[in-house]
Amino acid sequence: MTDQNKGYVFTNNNCIGCGRCMTQCPAAETNISVYRAGKRHLEVNPVNCISCGNCIGVCSHDAREYIDDSDELFKDLASGDHISLVVSSSFYLTYGEKAGNILGYLRSLGVDKIYDCGYGSDIFAWLNAKFIKEYSGDPAKRPFIHNDCSTATNYIERYEPEAAEYIIPIHSAPICTAIYAKKYLGDNSKIAFLSPCVSRKTEFEAPSEKGYIDYSVTFRNLMKKIGNTDITGYFSECDLRSSGMGKLMCAEGGLSKYISYFFPDDAIIVNYNGFDENIRSLISQTCDPGIPHPLSVTISSCKYGCVSGSGSGIDEKNNHGVYFRMLREINKDVVSQKQKYSNHGDFYNAVCEEFAGLDPQDFRRNGNDRYVQHHKVPEHMINTIFTRMHMLTEESRNVNCQACGYPTCRDMAAAAAKGYAKIEDCSRFVSSEFHKKLFFDDMTGLLSSQGFHVEARAMLQSNPGKKYLVCTGNINGIKTINDLYNFNVGSQVI
Repeated sequence: MTDQNKGYVFTNNNCIGCGRCMTQCPAAETNISVYRAGKRHLEVNPVNCISCGNCIGVCSHDAREYIDDSDELFKDLASGDHISLVVSSSFYLTYGEKAGNILGYLRSLGVDKIYDCGYGSDIFAWLNAKFIKEYSGDPAKRPFIHNDCSTATNYIERYEPEAAEYIIPIHSAPICTAIYAKKYLGDNSKIAFLSPCVSRKTEFEAPSEKGYIDYSVTFRNLMKKIGNTDITGYFSECDLRSSGMGKLMCAEGGLSKYISYFFPDDAIIVNYNGFDENIRSLISQTCDPGIPHPLSVTISSCKYGCVSGSGSGIDEKNNHGVYFRMLREINKDVVSQKQKYSNHGDFYNAVCEEFAGLDPQDFRRNGNDRYVQHHKVPEHMINTIFTRMHMLTEESRNVNCQACGYPTCRDMAAAAAKGYAKIEDCSRFVSSEFHKKLFFDDMTGLLSSQGFHVEARAMLQSNPGKKYLVCTGNINGIKTINDLYNFNVGSQVI
């Protein structure tokens, strides 16, 4: 592992440099092209990486890995440390009835309390709705982006710092759960969070979040630690669970649906999943005064919500049976809860009454200064790169085949100017260099023997009625010059 490859997400030796990871990476200049023994590897720049884990899911060579705290959790449990567990509600959507067996096994290893993050989701949704309803400042400056997805928040704070001002200043659901457990339930244990999210570790170690949660453990690595252990004889429920609404948040569009229960039906509540180029473009336009803001926006890096996180360890395509069965049960609970209230006002008042004993300031979040400044490459440097790549026309500079992993030829040239890419990453450049070496002599620039045969054959086939005279020649004495003065002098003579 090189110095450029020491973040939470990193590249192992399986990488063949295909660039597929780059096509799914939302963070600019994260993938660095490195050549070892003539072979391309794509390593991760930890300064720019937002730890979304998208590259892990799309890599067919298992070349991308990530770091979580599963080893530390099991080691500290074995040492007798007091540790409580916050469990993402997506755990039940992923493992179904088996979830209780897994939690029971963890309890047998020494886990103290187990909290369903759905309860923290209830607190989180209520505080977000309360913030929106009670905001009294300039309407154009009102925060409206939920701090739900750690990847989205990380991206905005790193790459769109002006848009960070529009993130609602409430801690995420897992941290809300941890705060509630520590302050209101008196739990002094260390806290571990179990989820399918690779980027939560980045969140929990950020300055404004540090100290609330001590371990970030993914489903995938937890199940690797459990291995072939027979857990059928173990079972445990959570010590704290949501009444139904909070469990909805982990499903696709769950938070937006939950927030909508607090407001009239005509409220504009938006949900974005997948974090693609269009969504990133919308984020960059957040501060544009000509674009009106919706009431609230939820941005999820994962296409199908939290259950499809890169640390889930289960292919969501093969888990539909469990997912939909458990989601049906959650929806029943949600509908049952919602039917108790005649309108959104009654629902909001009931939740306010439920959490009347909580101080909203305990869950207030301050943003993180994680801005990564990106310098614009001067035009003359981009032109220099294009010239080195033999791309001298506008047409040749706008092929944009994306084989290198960059969206455009210009993006690739800019990355090469900054040292993140190599001109050899361009398949057209490599092809032209190969053609040049195969058909032309390096020293003279004249056609090589093979190049001459190819050109001569094409000329004869194009002009079958013409006759040609072929002249050959030789330079005598070159060997003597080479022997006396070395090959460099002989080459100069030629």
